[in-house]
Amino acid sequence: MWIDAICINQPSDVERNHQVALMGKIYSSVAIVLIWLGPERDFSSMVLDIIDTGRLEICNIQSFLVALEHLLRRDWFRRAWVAQELALASREPLIICGASYLGWSRFSAAVRLVRARILNEPHTLENEGETYLKELDNDNIFKRAIQSVQVKASSYYDEDVPQSVASKALRVSNLAEIRAAGRQAKFSEQLQRTLYMQATDARDRVFALVGLSTFTKQAIVADYTKDKERVAAEITALLIQDDLVGYMKTRLWEYKRYGSGFAKDYHRFAGIPEPK
Repeated sequence: MWIDAICINQPSDVERNHQVALMGKIYSSVAIVLIWLGPERDFSSMVLDIIDTGRLEICNIQSFLVALEHLLRRDWFRRAWVAQELALASREPLIICGASYLGWSRFSAAVRLVRARILNEPHTLENEGETYLKELDNDNIFKRAIQSVQVKASSYYDEDVPQSVASKALRVSNLAEIRAAGRQAKFSEQLQRTLYMQATDARDRVFALVGLSTFTKQAIVADYTKDKERVAAEITALLIQDDLVGYMKTRLWEYKRYGSGFAKDYHRFAGIPEPK
């Protein structure tokens, strides 16, 4: 068993540099990747059971969406390093929540379907393995029910439940794209898919993508002896030189999503004051 938080001596930059370089080999050679979401709470087992069977009659649609919103709010879906766990796993990763478990592809396919129905977007089942979802989406009952639910997610959220689910489901959709791409996606594309992710060390938002990205010219090397400002400056230069179009797409996506450009995000990433 290998757990990064335990198996890597976190205070040692030398140890972290060495182990991060090996993580791609570790994840691609393990027997199975287990995704631990945490203990059972907020009816998480009900959500996984409905996704596993495709049977919504287990509960009403409002209860399902509220429980799904709570599940997608869990920390795992925002951790930068989970992208590498998914992308490099040679076998199907297994989601575990309390005593319930479910294969990643089954879970992500269902969540993407829910998001498409909430936003009234076209969505086709991609392969025979997703045929069980036809029952979940049968006769547009699910679609009509979602559109009728207007309960608030909680007193802390302005969005109603369906919109909150759709927003958080985008994380799952992006992770599914990362797994499908494996090691074949450009760094700028992976960065765009993971801009919402978080890490205790801001540099890990970059280093977590090194083992699952392609580079036209010089590849990034995880080096924890470099401070945040230097890493931020180096990835900006690399994006401009290596993939200018991808860099501009990332800036545009950031502006549309957060109302700010890369310059503002650079200062937020590096933890330094913005220029006046």
